[in-house]
Amino acid sequence: MTAEINLQQFCGDDDYAERREIHRPFSADGFTWAVNGYIAIRVTHRDEFKPQKKHVGIGTLGKIIDEFTGPFTALSQFTLPDFIPTESKTECCECDGRGTEHDCPDCTCKCDECDGTGFVGKTSECSCEIFGAIFNIKYLRMAFALPNVQAGCPNSDQMVFRFDGGDGILMAMRGQHKTHHVLSPNR
Repeated sequence: MTAEINLQQFCGDDDYAERREIHRPFSADGFTWAVNGYIAIRVTHRDEFKPQKKHVGIGTLGKIIDEFTGPFTALSQFTLPDFIPTESKTECCECDGRGTEHDCPDCTCKCDECDGTGFVGKTSECSCEIFGAIFNIKYLRMAFALPNVQAGCPNSDQMVFRFDGGDGILMAMRGQHKTHHVLSPNR
């Protein structure tokens, strides 16, 4: 018997009102889904996750997964690079580092861009090319961590994968990050 996957880790956590429906796993089309806008997995229906009125494109994602007939390759044949994101802070260009909206001496209007700190942070990112498509390493790591995962790419827009207990899809990036690796099978 396969251990149940923690579905919450695949759910979105942004605050956009139109995306709140992906903050928790939900049931739709006979499966239970976890989606964050970049990666989606589906597993056998779990009663504890209620159906959702808005399916966030689940029908389309399910169709892409179900219709993929290409070869699947075990992701264990590849090694993801060691990459630890770093954060750098720069002066906020919206407020010129003041932390306030205006340059008047008594301004109490906090700059929305930097939340009044005068600085904005930027986190380094890494992309990886595999099967001819480019993916963010953050989401590749999520897929690689699934049990006995195998994947293939129907095109350069997504990767379809299956694992013990379910399957899923990962959306590709339009371009690569400054730190970029091309993955080849281990020898």
